[in-house]
Amino acid sequence: ILCRHTDPRYLGLLKQRLVQEEETLKKQNASYVFFLNQVFVDSSSLTVRLIGNRQFFVAGQPLSSEECGYRLHFTYSGGRLLLQDIMQEKETSFWKGES
Repeated sequence: ILCRHTDPRYLGLLKQRLVQEEETLKKQNASYVFFLNQVFVDSSSLTVRLIGNRQFFVAGQPLSSEECGYRLHFTYSGGRLLLQDIMQEKETSFWKGES
């Protein structure tokens, strides 16, 4: 689903990053889940910031949890809003209070 809403110029890099992450997690018998807590939208720069907790699991057992954020950049093309970039950011305190 994500790939259908991604800018074609970014799609190859996104797929490569996802495959690398999948391989790393498989080697470590690990997984994680992201629980969303806050969303900040900047419509003028077509940017969305997501803040939440990412919980890590190894062999199906919880290992750790950390607050982290993701910054998503979009582009508007042909009447469609398309994902242009995703960046994980561990430091989220500077996002507090932004809208």
